[in-house]
Amino acid sequence: MSTDPSLAAQPIADAVTRPGESIVNVPPRGRAGWLSLAGLGVAYVIAGLYAVWNYGIAAGGWGGMFAAVAIVAVLYFCLIFSLAELATIVPTAGGGYGFARRALGPLAGYVVGIVFLVEYTVVLGVLAVFFGAYFRELTGIGGTGITLALYAAALGLHIVKSEESLSVTFVLALIAAAGLAVFVLAASPSFSVRHLLDLPVQPVAGASALLPFGVGGLWRAMPYATAMFLGIEGIPFAAEEARDPKRDLPRGMIAAILALFVISLSILVVGPGSAGAARFAASPDPIAATLAHTPATAGWVRGLVSLAGLTSIAGAFFAVMFAASRQLFALARAGYLPRFLAKTHRGRSPYAALLAIGAIALPLSLVGDASRLVVISFACAALAYLLLTASHIALRLREPALPRPFATPGGAITSGIAFALSFIVLAVSLSLDVHETLTAGAIVAAFVAYFWLYSRHHVDPDAPEEAGLDRSTPHP
Repeated sequence: MSTDPSLAAQPIADAVTRPGESIVNVPPRGRAGWLSLAGLGVAYVIAGLYAVWNYGIAAGGWGGMFAAVAIVAVLYFCLIFSLAELATIVPTAGGGYGFARRALGPLAGYVVGIVFLVEYTVVLGVLAVFFGAYFRELTGIGGTGITLALYAAALGLHIVKSEESLSVTFVLALIAAAGLAVFVLAASPSFSVRHLLDLPVQPVAGASALLPFGVGGLWRAMPYATAMFLGIEGIPFAAEEARDPKRDLPRGMIAAILALFVISLSILVVGPGSAGAARFAASPDPIAATLAHTPATAGWVRGLVSLAGLTSIAGAFFAVMFAASRQLFALARAGYLPRFLAKTHRGRSPYAALLAIGAIALPLSLVGDASRLVVISFACAALAYLLLTASHIALRLREPALPRPFATPGGAITSGIAFALSFIVLAVSLSLDVHETLTAGAIVAAFVAYFWLYSRHHVDPDAPEEAGLDRSTPHP
């Protein structure tokens, strides 16, 4: 079914893949190189490095959090290497939706797309709440007006200056990362190993100074460890903005995960090792609180780092809005969601998708409970990772001869490790908050019902994520 030209978007790119073939018909229309893509990946995550993750120390102690970060880091390294291969096979704005569609069929692709759409829209609501609180803390000014201004700035940039949006996001990410580097340098002189172990040991089995809450603390710390990397999987949404997707996507993704790992390890050791694990774990603004308890730190340094923290939230907000809009655009372009949401203007910006995302996320920012929204996004991410790693394994087993411009080191073993760890993450989500995890499942189920009853009968076979696929194999 062809798209009605009065409603459809002009494709941001025209990438097509066919079974047994590599990428074909991919015009180099984007301008983003690997460094810009790496910056985008850091921007997705950087706000979580300033706050939220420290509550993992309160849940599991420093040792439990360290172990949780180590496990989660393995998950994300394996995931990113797997996605880097998939991104060179299906380099379209659909990202994970395109990968799962290519490997597992339309239902799996649709579910991945919806899961990411829900995750990123919810994260936007959370980030806006944090931005408003942080802005009030720094300036004394807060309220709905600040939240509306953030949405207006992000929507305006992405709609009117879409070609420059990645550059602006990169600059914001760079400022935020520089703030963390200044923090590490300023706090390091106060570091002491005994500060890491100052939480009181609880009367539970296996408890020690290193694991004050026992081994169970590691389990409870897992969601907060994920906050140090959650969102980096959104880099492939920029495939159609990339200058050379086959080369730049893998380089950008690997550079981003390496940078985030180094930053995460540095602040995990230096932060609580300087301020004390107990103080660091209890602070809503742990980076600034650490510097406030470091006597040798100049006031201007504390101000600079606090400003970088605000910048990190803005950068993450801009990046996540980019990802959410591209996911919605791709699903609408293919006909899985109403096609008017795929409208673009001459600047190639998917303005209809951007406005729709803003309209859904804004109420969440104004009335939503940030702590509950975080659990929903956490559960959605775990489900998406399961399907994405299964997609990588399926393509490896079913089409071993498929040309792969980037081959995942370790092949299906690497994605198998990510699959197993993703299953653990989903189990953690269920055990910690069944209600919110089931809420996420109910939202996805409602979208699946729409797919089954309507949209699967109205898919556009000429959409980039759909074109050229072998339809001799029946899919639901």
